[in-house]
Amino acid sequence: MKGRPKQISTYRYHVTVNLLGDVNIGIGEFLYMETDQYMYKLFCSFFNIHLEQYPDQHVVMVWDNAKVHHVKILQPLLHKQEERLTLVFLPPYHRI
Repeated sequence: MKGRPKQISTYRYHVTVNLLGDVNIGIGEFLYMETDQYMYKLFCSFFNIHLEQYPDQHVVMVWDNAKVHHVKILQPLLHKQEERLTLVFLPPYHRI
């Protein structure tokens, strides 16, 4: 829901939620997808959806250090987009 934080009930035990998301800081638009687990194919699909929104623009992405961001199989996709993509990695264990 736009403008409201996502609320997750925990029922007194540790719960993990995996979110894929991006924010267009120019217009404040937020796109996210909730998933049971991070999978390479899902991440690549989300990544491509994001890039398709800005076909003629340079894109800067800030990534945390999720395992999916470092898998070797992702390298060809990143290499293909390197002319129009800048990746910035947050320090390990960064909490927002």
